[in-house]
Amino acid sequence: MSPRPYIHTVFCIGALCMAQVAAARDVRMLSFSFRLPSSWHIEADGGDRLFATGTKQPDMPPVFMAEVCVSTADKPCPPSVAPDSDAEGSSPRESFCTGAQMTTRQWPNGITEKRWICAKTIVSGAALTSAVTYFEIGDQKLRVGYIAGDKDPAPAEFLDDLAKSLKAE
Repeated sequence: MSPRPYIHTVFCIGALCMAQVAAARDVRMLSFSFRLPSSWHIEADGGDRLFATGTKQPDMPPVFMAEVCVSTADKPCPPSVAPDSDAEGSSPRESFCTGAQMTTRQWPNGITEKRWICAKTIVSGAALTSAVTYFEIGDQKLRVGYIAGDKDPAPAEFLDDLAKSLKAE
């Protein structure tokens, strides 16, 4: 049997992987930089907040939101709290997040992450999964929210890829 079909398959898989890597764009928010898919529509408001979506409809998943905070003596950053928490700093927009499971991780780039993956919910007949994560280094904090539909990358997968591309300068 000829190895050609096997080689062709390996080549095609490799080309697809390279296309996915090349199909990302660098985003900078104050001292944080990371990669988002190049096909996404991105809106920013002066560097400390960002909204991005993978569709032309901003209310359809996948949806990505990020906010940067730099703590000062006069204005400390809000606490890194679970999205279903009643603590100060949690948002009423996150009230659909129930059963959040927290994980923490120290990334090789020196950034500490606190991540909450929410239980799947049904909204207007669509199954949605969401996550909230805080990336922290020194006095800087990047708060990220991600909402995915059934056809989108799962929150854990998406946030792992984001974390691997994340840099704080």
